[in-house]
Amino acid sequence: RPTHFFSRPSELLGSSPHPVSHRPPSSTTMARGGHGHGRFLDEDAKPPEVDYKKVIRKMAPLLWPENLHLKFRVVLCGLTILIARVANLMVPQMYKGVIDTLTGSDTSEPAFPTGYIAAYTVLKIIQSLQRDIRGYV
Repeated sequence: RPTHFFSRPSELLGSSPHPVSHRPPSSTTMARGGHGHGRFLDEDAKPPEVDYKKVIRKMAPLLWPENLHLKFRVVLCGLTILIARVANLMVPQMYKGVIDTLTGSDTSEPAFPTGYIAAYTVLKIIQSLQRDIRGYV
């Protein structure tokens, strides 16, 4: 384990005007917010144990609104975000379907992809309106 971290290149070269201490600050100095700057860790010190279940139980009521109207808006925002994500994933797939149907494949003749074009158009509209819908809600 290194006992010192150089903070300036001059310390690395040994031409520092101040003597370099190779001893880490004591744990009491570190505990009082001394000059250790968090560079050295006391091996005996352990972080306090956190009961995450208690924290979640205390925080959950603060995160979920009590007002029914606000609950509806939170759920609506979540659904809007979910729909927007699905649209973002499906647009390239619909575009691929349009191209594949227009060009035809080894097993089928080229055709006009009415269903793919309709789905692609709806998804592109959802993509373009997603920010406005979220802002409105």
